[in-house]
Amino acid sequence: MRKDQQFTDDGRSPGLSAAIPALLGLLLLLTPLGVPLIHLSYDLPFLLRTDRFADGVAIVQMDGESAASLQQVSPASWDTALHARFLEKLSTWKVRAVVFVLPLERSSTNDAALARAAAQCGRVIFAAGVRPGRDPEPRSANITPPPPELQRAAAWGVPSFDEGDPEPRHCPDENPSAPTLALKAAQMTSPTAPVLPETVRWLNFYGAPGALTWFRYADVLGDKLPSEVLSNHVIFVGPPDSFREATGAYAPLRAPQTGAGHPGFSRAELEATAYLNLTRKEWLTRLAPVWEAILIAVLGAAAGLCLGRFRPLRAALFAGAGVLVLIAAALGLMWGRGVWFAWTIPALVQLPVALGWCAITGTWRLSQEMHAMEKALADAEPMARPAASTSVSANFEVETPPPVKIPNHRLLRCIGRGAYGEVWLAHDEIGVWRAVKILFRSNFKEATPYEREYRGIMQYTPLSRTHHGLVQILHVGREREAGYFYYVMELADCEAHGRRVDAATYAPRTLSHEIDQRLRLPLLESLVLVIELSEAVSYLHSRQLVHRDIKPANIIFVNNVPKLADVGLVAHIAEARRDDKKLGTQGFVPPEGPGTIGADVYSLGKVLCEIYLGRAVAESTGEAALPADLAPEPGQDELLEIIRHACAEDLNHRYRLVKEMQADLMLLRDHLGGRG
Repeated sequence: MRKDQQFTDDGRSPGLSAAIPALLGLLLLLTPLGVPLIHLSYDLPFLLRTDRFADGVAIVQMDGESAASLQQVSPASWDTALHARFLEKLSTWKVRAVVFVLPLERSSTNDAALARAAAQCGRVIFAAGVRPGRDPEPRSANITPPPPELQRAAAWGVPSFDEGDPEPRHCPDENPSAPTLALKAAQMTSPTAPVLPETVRWLNFYGAPGALTWFRYADVLGDKLPSEVLSNHVIFVGPPDSFREATGAYAPLRAPQTGAGHPGFSRAELEATAYLNLTRKEWLTRLAPVWEAILIAVLGAAAGLCLGRFRPLRAALFAGAGVLVLIAAALGLMWGRGVWFAWTIPALVQLPVALGWCAITGTWRLSQEMHAMEKALADAEPMARPAASTSVSANFEVETPPPVKIPNHRLLRCIGRGAYGEVWLAHDEIGVWRAVKILFRSNFKEATPYEREYRGIMQYTPLSRTHHGLVQILHVGREREAGYFYYVMELADCEAHGRRVDAATYAPRTLSHEIDQRLRLPLLESLVLVIELSEAVSYLHSRQLVHRDIKPANIIFVNNVPKLADVGLVAHIAEARRDDKKLGTQGFVPPEGPGTIGADVYSLGKVLCEIYLGRAVAESTGEAALPADLAPEPGQDELLEIIRHACAEDLNHRYRLVKEMQADLMLLRDHLGGRG
């Protein structure tokens, strides 16, 4: 199976893969659990946008410095005579309107003077007081209008934002009998009456706190400003922070551009922002609840279905790309169309959950595939084996007792022995012939090479069943207390009888045995054989593994197909160079040592040299040359050049990759096929 091939499935997994992220997204969207993510969807785009120019409004702050210079205490208790003088001055500056954000609920001895100044200025709006009632809806609370004398001289409105909402993001529904300050100012200053949307208006901020033009109250009152700076502006007057009458303390209102330790927006800034949104028609709207729910469900289901089609690494790349696409779409929709939705739910929750589910199910499916492949192999071999072999196995008596017991296998005869372990002929409980290699810790001087062999088998085993040119490892077991590990392999053909196995006479068919019997192979046969081997070696390299001991004795035939065997030295490329430089077999290891792709290229070139030119030439230290008894034939010179290129001691002259060598071999094979 190719690494990018879709996983097989059991029919239920696609539904689960789609349902899990879809249902999780809806849960977050429709319950309080998802409120922080929903707010983040609205807040983040503001952090990614620079401040925008907002002309036509100005903030006049009743700040502490102004209070000190004017000998005032709390903003709610400022002498209304100051406001009268303030309005008298602004009336001469031809401002468009003045909005007092702080409620003026109590009557004062100076109300008459303030009323005259408001009437003289012409466009003044006072804020009404809002006291929470028993109804949980803030807009149905008790409203206390300004004193009657001020109502007759000027307009009044209700503050748009409540003290109970420390993080204002949207404007309340308008009450026709008591419009908000922002709406009242828009109605007063716009040439046409503003048309309110049917949906909730979300604030479209023009920048961080302080981005709108502002001045100190004392500076305006004290002739420190030229009249033209406020001319033709709508002035919003209020303290720099929202005021809590119950505590007598200032409390800034939070917003997207503010965070812990940073100042929030004043009530005047929020009212000015709402006013600009109305007059410019720049408010934001949230996607309708039904469509938002459908979108979240579809995105979650799509993430689960799409990512489930790929291996985890590729799925992670697609998930990352999906997050970037979502961010781009959210920004484009918000700033291009003025619409936003809870996009962080699919970006930060649904895609990661779908990716995690992909990794879990992918691992499970891979194990199922491996078991299915092993079972198919076990079912196929008994059918292919002649009936005669079963009788031989049943009547064969084991002469030498096996050193250990392998679960579900009967060890019949040792068919190979090396410095560290033994290979035994075996058959399992259903009569399938196998080869079992056993490695004993006691045969190793140190633990390092023993553990190295075990790591190599563990790295190689998952790949062994995914390429026809690799000997298949069907099971790995380890007995730590007894000091050995073993692995069960498919059995090589018998060198005398092919797939028919006689336990008494069986000997594995290897490429080394072929050379012993035939001295050398014909040119075209050599080409075809090494092309098949190079494909298997290249496959190992693509998985970041190197073989480190490619030689004719380690190449077996299974059903006449050559396969790489004796895989105990297989290692990851990153680890291979740290191991002992003495690994490998003399004559097949390049001068720089084993453990690299280039070293495997060298070893494969030596195999080609030995099977075509003969063992004597391959073992010589000189340059590969035609032996005297080899008759000239088409393609010899080209093949010699390939061998020299593969076996070059200088890395700069050697093939960098096995694929490069394979390409030249295939070109020569096709060329010879065309001739003959």
